[in-house]
This record gives sequence, C-alpha cells and structure tokens, in this order.
Amino acid sequence: MKCLINRRIQDLISKFMYMNIFCSARIKKHLLQFFLCILYLSLSFQSYASIPEPGIIMYGQIHNEEGALLQTGEVIFTLISEDESQSIEISTKIDNYIDEKTGESYSYYIQIPVEKERNATNNLYLTETEEKFSRNIKVRDTDIDYIDAIHLSNHNQGECMLLSVCCSHDTDCDGLNDSWEMTYFGNMNYNGEDDNDSDLLNNAMEQNLMTNPNDSDSDDDGIIDGHEDKNQNGSIDEDETNPTRIDTDGDNIQDGTELGYTINNIPNNGDTNINIFQPDMDSLSNTDPLLVDTNHDGIPDGVEDCNQDGKIDPDGCVLYGDLNDNSQIDISDAIIGLQILSNIQVDFPINVKNEINGNGKIDIGDIIYVMKHISAD
Repeated sequence: MKCLINRRIQDLISKFMYMNIFCSARIKKHLLQFFLCILYLSLSFQSYASIPEPGIIMYGQIHNEEGALLQTGEVIFTLISEDESQSIEISTKIDNYIDEKTGESYSYYIQIPVEKERNATNNLYLTETEEKFSRNIKVRDTDIDYIDAIHLSNHNQGECMLLSVCCSHDTDCDGLNDSWEMTYFGNMNYNGEDDNDSDLLNNAMEQNLMTNPNDSDSDDDGIIDGHEDKNQNGSIDEDETNPTRIDTDGDNIQDGTELGYTINNIPNNGDTNINIFQPDMDSLSNTDPLLVDTNHDGIPDGVEDCNQDGKIDPDGCVLYGDLNDNSQIDISDAIIGLQILSNIQVDFPINVKNEINGNGKIDIGDIIYVMKHISAD
C-alpha cells in the first residue's frame, strides 16, 4: 500500500514539472496550489491508511463440567509476559462459530493485535527472539479458569492457534475428571467414549454410575455392569439393578443369584470374584432382585432361602459350612473342620448334613469353603 502511494506522488510531481514548462505564470500559480493540495492529501493518506501489523488469532472450544460445548457467555483472555513488561486483556462473547471447511463448532475466537512499537496500548510487541507469556482464559460466572504458558515471537504473527479448555477438573476436555482418570488409569490417555473393560458402558457412564471402568462386574454379583444398566444410559432406572451393590433390594441374596446366574453365566475374563459370587443352586426358580419379598407372603426372600444360595432345600434350611449348626458360618466352623481332619476330639455338636460335598463327611473341601466365606465377609 505504501509503495503504491509513493508511486502516485512521483507521478504527480512528474506531471507538474511537465505542465510547468508550457503554462503561463497565472496558470502555474493555480497549478502549484492544486499540486500542493493533492500532495498534502496524499501524504495524509500515506500516514493514516497503512495496513496494520498482522495479529495472532486464538480460537477453540470451551466445555462445561458436563462436557457440553458452551455457546453463550463471555470469555476473558489475558497474556502477560514473564518479566511482566507486557500485558494484554481482551474479552469477547462466546457463540457458535462454525468452521466452514470442517463444519466443526467453536466457542470463541480472539484477535490479538501485534505492533512494532513497544508499549503500544493493549498490543503485543514481538521480536525475532521468543518471549514467554502466561496465558489465561476465564469464562465469566463459571469455574472455568485455564492457565498455561506459551512462547511467542514475531514469527507467530498471522497464525491461528487452537486452544480448547474445560472446567478446572477436566483439563483435557474428555468428559472425565482428571482425578478419576488418574485413580483408575494412572494417566489421562483415555476419553469418555472409551469402554476399557468391554462391559457395554463407556467411561463417562462408569464415572457417573461410580463403577470401576477396569472391571466389567464391579460388584461381583455375576452380572456385567452394562447388563445391570440395561439401557446403557449411565444411570440406574427403576427397573434396573445397581451395578455397585451386590444385593440391590437388600434381602441378603445377591442380584445374580436371584436372577439364576451360575458359574457358566459370569464373565470369562476373571472380573467376577468367584470367592464373593454366589452361584444360583437352582437356576430354574428365580426371585426378583428388586423385591425383598418376591411372592408377597410376608417373608423376605433371604429368610425363606436362609443360606441365600438360590435354592429352597426340601429338608429345611441347610446352611452349608455351618458345621456346629449355630445358624452362621464363622471361624468356629473352620476350627471344627481342622480338628476333625487332625483327629482331635471335638467338644461341639457337629451337623454333618451341612457339609458341602454331599459325601456325608467333613473334609478339606468344607474347610476351604468355610474360609472363603469368612474372608468374603
């Protein structure tokens, strides 16, 4: 632009000199006044119509704590040099800015003015040497307050820089709390759409349900988490069992046991702890894991099935492993079993029908069963 203006001034001078040769004194006087007026206007235009220095564009997406893209509000952008000799603050509205090429939506864009003179008002002064700046994005009336560092030089002029931010506890904008990611993964390499344990629930849903994203059966009831949350919407509906509670209705029978799950039904990846899971001993007759009293007879399911194994025993309640017949499985049953195996006299009454193998005697299998039951409790 400046080069073009200078060329026009040179043309005017040449024309004036040419006309000055052939014109009378009076005409020369008027031509001189006219020329001086044109020259003044040209010089004025040259002073004020120069193209400004190219700035730097910052743009990006801003997500709230639910992971939704913000399209309203106000963003405040601040840059401060490391020596604090330069600072600039620009505010702009948040809107839905669409990239025409990709169709991608962005929340904001900001043009940062750059000038050749230091101390220009609310402008950056950049040289060949990189300078470190702290960069801060705040969204008014929210907890979004992002701070990082950036190195800038005049080589960055004219660039478009992408910077997407989220609320303070989700710095990588993937819909997962940073602390949650570090607890379960030890890093932030996964996002909310990933399904690390292949249980039909993505990580964002697992975070919402408070299940374990690395364990397809978080509560060890034999049912994978994505089958307990049947519609996989990341919340527990009225007709769904709770994937974080082994016994949703609190009747002392596990959800998987009530639904007829056996060893053959549980995940084959080892996620279900078989020392905790109680297989249904009668998978043909199920109870409702959402009702304490399935048959509405006034007796809770866990009382009718007193050993909570899914089977109503024809000879009455058999509590397998209760070797001293005191209606509970505890350390005393393990001691009795060890005494019998060691041929030590037992001073307690023994109920052989409560042994688990059906062989009419107490052996090592009974002791292992009792110890697993105690450790699970």
